[in-house]
Amino acid sequence: MIACNTDMPAAVPSNPELQHACYQALFERSSVALLIVASDTLRVLAANEAAGHCFDYPVERMLELNLDVLFHPDDRLSIQHALQFNKQQLEPIHCRTFRSMGEADLVEMEVSKLECNGTHVCMLFIHELKQLRPPIPHSNATIQPPLVDIEDGFLQLDQKARFTFVNAKAEKLLHRRGEDLLGQVIWESIPEALQTDHHFHFTMALQGHWPSSYDVIYPDCQVRHQVRVYPSSNGISVVFRDVTQHHIELERLNQEQARLNAIVNASHEAIISTDAHGLIQIFSPSAGRIFGVPHEAMLGKSVEMLLPERFRAAHTNMREEFARTQCTSGRMMGLRRVKGLRSDGVEIDLEGTIANVLIQGHPVLITTLRDVTHNLIAEAEQQVMRKRLSHLTHRLMLQEKDLIRRISLALHDQLGQTLAAVRIVHETIAALRSQGNSVEQSRLFGQLGTLIEQSIREVRVVLADLQPPMLGENGLAAALDNELRNRAGSQKDMQMVLQAPPEVAGIRWPAAVEHAVFMIAREAVENAIRHSGANLLKLSLAGSPADLTMEVWDNGCGYPANAEATAGHLGLAGMHERANSIGAHITLNSGDKGGAHLSLHWENAE
Repeated sequence: MIACNTDMPAAVPSNPELQHACYQALFERSSVALLIVASDTLRVLAANEAAGHCFDYPVERMLELNLDVLFHPDDRLSIQHALQFNKQQLEPIHCRTFRSMGEADLVEMEVSKLECNGTHVCMLFIHELKQLRPPIPHSNATIQPPLVDIEDGFLQLDQKARFTFVNAKAEKLLHRRGEDLLGQVIWESIPEALQTDHHFHFTMALQGHWPSSYDVIYPDCQVRHQVRVYPSSNGISVVFRDVTQHHIELERLNQEQARLNAIVNASHEAIISTDAHGLIQIFSPSAGRIFGVPHEAMLGKSVEMLLPERFRAAHTNMREEFARTQCTSGRMMGLRRVKGLRSDGVEIDLEGTIANVLIQGHPVLITTLRDVTHNLIAEAEQQVMRKRLSHLTHRLMLQEKDLIRRISLALHDQLGQTLAAVRIVHETIAALRSQGNSVEQSRLFGQLGTLIEQSIREVRVVLADLQPPMLGENGLAAALDNELRNRAGSQKDMQMVLQAPPEVAGIRWPAAVEHAVFMIAREAVENAIRHSGANLLKLSLAGSPADLTMEVWDNGCGYPANAEATAGHLGLAGMHERANSIGAHITLNSGDKGGAHLSLHWENAE
């Protein structure tokens, strides 16, 4: 507390300027060291004369410093924690100052947290407490024999940093004989120690009587020592050992850990490591991608969270049983297809392996998983395609049989009968010629011409089914126009229109493309005639020598939801197969107001 003069008025003057002057005078003239620092940066904003004396700095110089410079390095973290503005500090803390000359004192510090003009600041009340230093142990004047033979290096320095004892291990580590060091100041006999942390810690131990532990590195020889310093009334005792090899092994382990992390992070498969209780210890980035959750968010969580709820109880039992399996070199087993649960609630299919290994005597389960959901979907699609292909093959065989039957009927019942009639007429004419009946001969000659013309037509009908007329010589547009004209002759209730601009009508595409497109168009027209009930059909061509678009549209009932190939024809499946054979693509859809629309698009891939 700050003592006040009893002769001062009981109340602080109401004049704001006078009030401010009084507070400033109390701050500057207080015998208690006072500092005002910013809570966020720990920069000194104000200091009084007592604080300058406490830290052995001019007050103006202190305004350029941070608290990190004014306090012992080992105490800085606790001071920073105490000065956090959102932390309540009830008790004073004990810490060590760090003077400008390297000296240290033990102090008690109280923290008062304020807000000034929107800025969070802390006022520090610092009391020197040299009497609170820990009691200094009295060392024996004679070194006991066990200290001579210990495995660590051991030496003692007096209050003037002169060697008073050096054991054999210390001689070996320092590469100097003990008899050459005794009575010598360490900084003079080992000048390179001045460039290390020895100087700071030895000085703190000699002046502040505080023990310390630290590592020191000698860059010239790449040697690392672990050092412990213990102050006493006679000076300091130093115990140190060479930890170079230990540090090298630690670095090697760190590098191996880094390589392992790189492998885990680079793997496309999910890698999940759990303890015997199923708590996740490693959750790779690929696991986070597969399950849709940040990998760091799953550490310490139960692995059963990654399963649908209906499988969790059974999985827990199997995991515990597998973890109880005694193994020395690790046991691995493949996982049958299992279900996983993404963070969005979507179930996925997984395959992988699980291994049970011992790490420091504790079982660790390491699981690798891969998402096979898309593979299963692809397999299902392949099965559907195989069924479709089998069905199409069956229909092709039926179509082939039907085509053979139709050709046989056409040759036997139509063309065969006509040729038989031609033969009979020819024989009759020959008989009449011998009788000299010219009138009957003329009538029969006319009938023979009619039969010959009918035979030619019937042959053309059969050939038209086998090979589209005009396609080879005149091209696709001419062949489609001829097809629609022939169809229109027998379909009086349906108007058929071909839309092919002159610049498109003259284009010739590859023969295989023209044949496939013609057969698809013929099938679409046949479907419209048989099933649509339409009275208008439009067929259009567009494109260039490198691409082709063919569309068939009608105003009928449209395609059913699950359109099937019609009996006697390849149907929709056949259209797709023909299109695939030339690298074309077909889309089928029905309009909102009815009607069916087929669109085929082909591009030259070369």
